[in-house]
Amino acid sequence: PALLAARTTAPRVSGPALRGGLGRAVARHHHVDVVPRQAVADFTRAIELDRDRAETYNYRGTSYFWLKQFQKALADYDRALELDPNLTLAYYNRGYVRIELGDKAGAIEDFRQGAALSKQEGDTVSEQEALKIIQDLEQSK
Repeated sequence: PALLAARTTAPRVSGPALRGGLGRAVARHHHVDVVPRQAVADFTRAIELDRDRAETYNYRGTSYFWLKQFQKALADYDRALELDPNLTLAYYNRGYVRIELGDKAGAIEDFRQGAALSKQEGDTVSEQEALKIIQDLEQSK
């Protein structure tokens, strides 16, 4: 998934989250082919220290995605969006999980929301990628 992998950026890390392993988790997350299970453990520890960081749930969800633990990924993306309904990347990520789970309608809705937010943010590349994915999903129904 291009948007999932390419659009990932490291969250700002400071204070207790840094000491709790979020910095290490982000580093591992960006090398998910190497240590995704440890990244999940590190993100879980960071969540224990700060349960209100949407980005952390989004990152752990992506680690679960790479482990093919799609229900856990979905739960983390849902929580990320509860905490921050404007977290564009979480919509795209949840869309990919919904594709894996066979929920095309849900995936289309997530990509639509992500595209709308990308447009607001001036990110036309991600917006166009999302619109193409929507088109592909609608044609495959």
